[in-house]
Amino acid sequence: MNLHLRPKVIRVMIFLFSITLVGCVSLPEPPKLNFDSHVVPVNIGNGYIIDHLENEKSRDRSYGYVQIKYFDYDFQYNKELAKLNDRMASNGEIEKLKSSISKGGYIVIEVYRLTIGAANTKWFEFIIKDGKKEIYRKKGRTAIANVPLDNKYWWGSDVIFLPVEIRDKITLYVVDGVMGGRDEFIIQVP
Repeated sequence: MNLHLRPKVIRVMIFLFSITLVGCVSLPEPPKLNFDSHVVPVNIGNGYIIDHLENEKSRDRSYGYVQIKYFDYDFQYNKELAKLNDRMASNGEIEKLKSSISKGGYIVIEVYRLTIGAANTKWFEFIIKDGKKEIYRKKGRTAIANVPLDNKYWWGSDVIFLPVEIRDKITLYVVDGVMGGRDEFIIQVP
């Protein structure tokens, strides 16, 4: 072993040890986060009325919350049409667009939880009913949750493309497979 490297190695080891020791001693205790009901979910309906029927579990936001956004066929069509117009797409592409968009639009479901694992939508199931008739059921997808922002919750999202148009109202159930319970949302035509 080269003797000239030995003092450098020792100095680096002492430096790293001192950083570790100082870091362990001087860091304050992490702040206690207050996750009470100060967070109010915001549901966006693109003109449609969204009622969040809260139950005891969904009112207790100490473990997180769920919010949704609904976009109807017209919103989705106009958004995609603008993209095609920007690209100066052919008339054929524009005609294809009409049939490629889901008839009922789509719902974005955002799940906010205290841990990265609990915010993974793979633990959730999404059920849509029109009255008593079930029209859609889907397990959430496996995805790494997004980093917490201002509200300190990890969040994951999933999208449901509705196969049928909403005629009056539908009910979306978001079932939590980890914490238990479910959130219920009624999306109603204005």
